Amino acid sequence: MSLVFIPRFPRLRGPSWLFRVFRILATMALFAPWDYRFEAVSFRLEDLDPALVQAAQARGWNLADPSIWPTAGGTLVRIGVLALVLGSLWCGVALLRSLVQRRFGAGWAFLSLVPCALGLFVAARLIVSRFFPDFANFFGSGYPVWGGWIHSGALGAEGVFFRTVILVLTILAIEGALMGLEAQRGLQEARETALRSKLAPHFLFNALNTLHAQIDKDPQGAQATTERLAKLFRQVLEVTDAPTISLGRELAFVEDYLGIEQVRLGERLKVRIEVPEELLGCPIPVFALQVLAENAVKHGIAPREDGGELRITAQQEGRRLIIAVEDPGNGFAVGTNGSGTALANLRRRLANPRDLVMESTSLGHRVSFAWAQP
Repeated sequence: MSLVFIPRFPRLRGPSWLFRVFRILATMALFAPWDYRFEAVSFRLEDLDPALVQAAQARGWNLADPSIWPTAGGTLVRIGVLALVLGSLWCGVALLRSLVQRRFGAGWAFLSLVPCALGLFVAARLIVSRFFPDFANFFGSGYPVWGGWIHSGALGAEGVFFRTVILVLTILAIEGALMGLEAQRGLQEARETALRSKLAPHFLFNALNTLHAQIDKDPQGAQATTERLAKLFRQVLEVTDAPTISLGRELAFVEDYLGIEQVRLGERLKVRIEVPEELLGCPIPVFALQVLAENAVKHGIAPREDGGELRITAQQEGRRLIIAVEDPGNGFAVGTNGSGTALANLRRRLANPRDLVMESTSLGHRVSFAWAQP
């Protein structure tokens, strides 16, 4: 058997930047950019209140000069900047919430959202009063700019207030929903870790039984087997905390395990591996292939006087990777949900319990599982 080594890459975290973009876009959507409408109006000084014209002239303003008037484009840019700033502040609120959640738990994190959201409400009002002082006036649904009016329900004081309140409520709702999803994901990861922690002792127990049997028959060979077991134990400790592993690395681990079993079974155990090289980098659940190989040896080959061949295959079907192990036995727990602890745990780790299939073939017994590729 050849040793296949695939380097281990660090596990990437979820796309947190996507959530940041989502929060910013959600904030901008609350300002309803499609709600703004420009209405052109011919400007004439004689249409203005004479007192207003005189007051402007007293301050040195010429109302006929476009440079002293806000423009439609400039106003919309300021509104976009306001939404961007508020969305960025929301990202800061979300970061603070996640820190509180990790330190004190989900309950305190949700309570911290209330003052944070209220603080964002105050910040929004301060930003509006500082950069959009005209918004504090009641223009109805219109805002005067050079050449006409911009109409929107967000341009009046009431519009600013209610949209900010809606933003606060949206923050509370979305962050609460994300907290629920994170809690569910954490529960799933804890469940995965518990199942994987059961697989490692299960494998080590059977491996030690193999070593115990060899000590009586070949004490000197047992020393070499002990070194191989130490190598396997080290690999077990490295991968136990990871949910998935590359097929190539799992295959190398299985080959080391089968090498120990060949010391015990000799020529009774034959191994044939048919895995395309391009599939070696595909991720699969940790110990999934090892569980199938171990059960094949224990229940399909070791009990037979003449042993048999263990065949490992892999093939791609669409986005699903199908891993199969065949042996000449008559099957173990065929037609049930898997009475073996390791098989039962593997079935629960799969996306669908039906992804683990046990069936009889013309050559013996075949167990396979499917795993969707990213």
